[in-house]
Amino acid sequence: MAHYLQIIPYVKRIARALYYMGDDDPIFIFSHADADGIASASILALLLKMLDKPFVIRFLRQLRKDILENIAEEVWPYNIIFSDFGSGQLREISRTLRRAARVIIIDHHVIGKKPNFIPFKLYHLNLRLFGVNGGEEASSSSTAYLLARTFLKVFPELKILVKPAIIGAIGDNQDVGEKRSLIGINKLIAEEGKKFGIIREKIDLIIPGKSTKPVFQALADIYTPIIPGITGSPEATYKLLVSLGILKDEITYQMITWDDLDEEKKQKIFEIIAQRLMASGGMSLEKINQLLLGTIYEFTDEKMTIKKDAREFSILLNATARTNKAAVGLATLLGDSNAEKEAYMILKRYHYELSNALREAFNLLKKEEKIGIIDGRGKIKEEYVSVIASIIARSSPDVKLIIAFADSDLNYVKVSLRKTIQSDIKSVEEIITKAINGIKGASGGGHENAGGAFIPADKIELFIERVKRLVR
Repeated sequence: MAHYLQIIPYVKRIARALYYMGDDDPIFIFSHADADGIASASILALLLKMLDKPFVIRFLRQLRKDILENIAEEVWPYNIIFSDFGSGQLREISRTLRRAARVIIIDHHVIGKKPNFIPFKLYHLNLRLFGVNGGEEASSSSTAYLLARTFLKVFPELKILVKPAIIGAIGDNQDVGEKRSLIGINKLIAEEGKKFGIIREKIDLIIPGKSTKPVFQALADIYTPIIPGITGSPEATYKLLVSLGILKDEITYQMITWDDLDEEKKQKIFEIIAQRLMASGGMSLEKINQLLLGTIYEFTDEKMTIKKDAREFSILLNATARTNKAAVGLATLLGDSNAEKEAYMILKRYHYELSNALREAFNLLKKEEKIGIIDGRGKIKEEYVSVIASIIARSSPDVKLIIAFADSDLNYVKVSLRKTIQSDIKSVEEIITKAINGIKGASGGGHENAGGAFIPADKIELFIERVKRLVR
């Protein structure tokens, strides 16, 4: 049971600590390189700018021990903010960053064991401390928004930060409510955004790239569920849309997106998709609606571009993160027009590479003991492992867990684990924590529905066997 009334006073205490940081030394922000991490970093950046505080932002994929040691040696930071990680690595942070004076952790992942001694003043902002489900009800960006919100009376322009708060929550797959809506703290923030006149909601087909890809390509890239004759078949999808009279002009068909279509054409396409799914797998119309239709969170101050739709914007941020360009995503969120142009180019390349990686992943997928295993070593880039695991988990009801992994740096393997849509697994994070126990150099974390780890390459088989045993 979440204790909401206790949250605000606690957040205000951390806000006061932040207010007195950065007077003598800059604030170093280390944020997770994904959509939620970039969104939360943008909230902190605008807040600290308003407070006239010097700061440096650095994006990291993981808080491994060796990475923390490099931070300690390179910059000797005194004022530190960890964003979208840190709760599960408090022991390593305490042992490594002994020169730090003040550390704020803004996170939503499962909280690890607290060390006996902490050499710095710690301010731990994780709503799990108050009974909030950090896997579904609050992301790091929505948590960071609560921190920024305490300064609204002084800086009313900070209300615009509801946008990255919602983008980050969507980017972390927290749209788990009815019709793919947000719940918990995320929902409260969305409602506040509607009161501010910044957000509006509508129901539409959930299609990746619906405002940026040609409509036939966007439909062909739907993998949840797999649609016969459409998924993975852009040419067949194009011919289908021509036969329906939706695409006519061969010169302009590449320019037409899903968002360009009127409601009548959208309905016609949806009916064809539903017919194919019911005919091929006996799927009910109710189930089809659950999988394909969902809540769209639109921003009223944006034109009809990718920046208007929170879900599309989160895909853009993830694209920059997966291609080691998280700073471009951050600059785009902060309104840099040149960065936005670069981000669109990154997204286009990302869509192409991800589509190829997905096809490869489906070919590599092996199902063993209620687990789907994708060994992408040597075939799939590390950057795509987590998004591939998420997509395939949504379309694999016959297994409980998806494990995808690929080669990483320094002789490590990057592993992503995702619960499937009908899984009875209670906590992916718990499985990871138990599976890496005793494996030297291994690190990982997560929450109820998803998690990731970095495993020494010579221990990956041991890790997989442990996960199998734990799921059994």
